[in-house]
Amino acid sequence: MGINHWNDGEILLLKENYQSKGLRWCLQRLNRSKMSVIIKARRLRLRDYTVFWSPEEVSILKDNYKFGARYCTKLLNRNYYSIRKKIVSLRLKLTKEEILKVYSRMGEDRWKNLSETEKNKFLKRAKTANFEYIKTLKKSLTGKKRITHQGYVVIKDYDHPNRNDQHEVFEHVKVMSDYLGRPIKDGEIIHHINMDKTDNKIGNLYLYPNNSEHKKAHMDVSKLMKQLLDDNIIIFKEGKYYKNNI
Repeated sequence: MGINHWNDGEILLLKENYQSKGLRWCLQRLNRSKMSVIIKARRLRLRDYTVFWSPEEVSILKDNYKFGARYCTKLLNRNYYSIRKKIVSLRLKLTKEEILKVYSRMGEDRWKNLSETEKNKFLKRAKTANFEYIKTLKKSLTGKKRITHQGYVVIKDYDHPNRNDQHEVFEHVKVMSDYLGRPIKDGEIIHHINMDKTDNKIGNLYLYPNNSEHKKAHMDVSKLMKQLLDDNIIIFKEGKYYKNNI
């Protein structure tokens, strides 16, 4: 079967429309598979900005976020949730006056004419409205799990004392910390007894005071493995270890 090469017309269509109109639009006009279009776009260094944020969009958001997320939806042709999420990820912060203008719908001139008592009153309401979204977002994300490339389970937790900069904590750390009723101290190592990093039940965890003691446990396992191999209880075949059933 011959290779279906891209012709000049197809490449031109992709270059002119992929970034502005997106993958779905291009698929409807090119008689090619989704993977074929994605790979070609990557080779041409094109990015689907209907999904990803372009540098121009980020710049517009930074210049106009002070006027509110709903105002930015008209400028960027994106939904309200997408814009609020991007504001949070970029860590854009409003000044007191900007908060007030966004949530009280006041102009700068009217703000200047308010008394200090009125300013404080509106400012309190504005702050409550501004941080309510952050509070809701944190609540929705708390407890979500993922597995790291090293095979450990991490949980989203904004309040745990052992959390990292991404507000995530290892599940085995959280389980042991909850069991002990205190945070895990620097230097303490939690060991998975059955070597399964995803099995984070308290019965499968053991707390070592330092890494030196933890290494000794792994050395013991290596010694036991040698004995099992010498006794032919475990065999090594084609790059893997097997239990010898003979």
